[in-house]
Amino acid sequence: MDNLVQQLILGEGALRVVRLRAGVGTPEERLRFVQLLATTPNSVEVFNAFYERDRPVPSEMEDAIAEIIRSSTTLKVLRLKGGGFRDSMYHKVADAFRVNTSVYMLDMALNTVSEQLPIVEAFIDAMAANPDRPSNSDWTLFKHYPGCDFGVVRSCAKTKIAEQK
Repeated sequence: MDNLVQQLILGEGALRVVRLRAGVGTPEERLRFVQLLATTPNSVEVFNAFYERDRPVPSEMEDAIAEIIRSSTTLKVLRLKGGGFRDSMYHKVADAFRVNTSVYMLDMALNTVSEQLPIVEAFIDAMAANPDRPSNSDWTLFKHYPGCDFGVVRSCAKTKIAEQK
């Protein structure tokens, strides 16, 4: 992890793919790395984070990931999986999608959420606020939640936009 941090600090080019896993490095090192990514816009194209249910993601990490999404124009693929991401992370991602248009692949399946409907509504609101998305977008918000994908969110957002006119 230190090599990746040094690469970012020295400005030696963007990282194409980041794979962040609980258990690799210390929690402090992982947080420092993600916070550094958040302050280095356009430093990554693919961001994968896997946190098990018994190692939930700290709120500081959620905030840094949301900032990466919000500030990046190069981030294309975002995978936040494993059960460690909670409702708050979904809402932070949806909020970041109000400005980010580069992410076309989102996979948040297998996480622990308490209420799916408010999360879906947050993504619909984000899509309505920022409908410019790549046509090949593919979102998976929850495992085994039929119809909660990019196409349905986009359709609901279009309806919402039409109703507001």
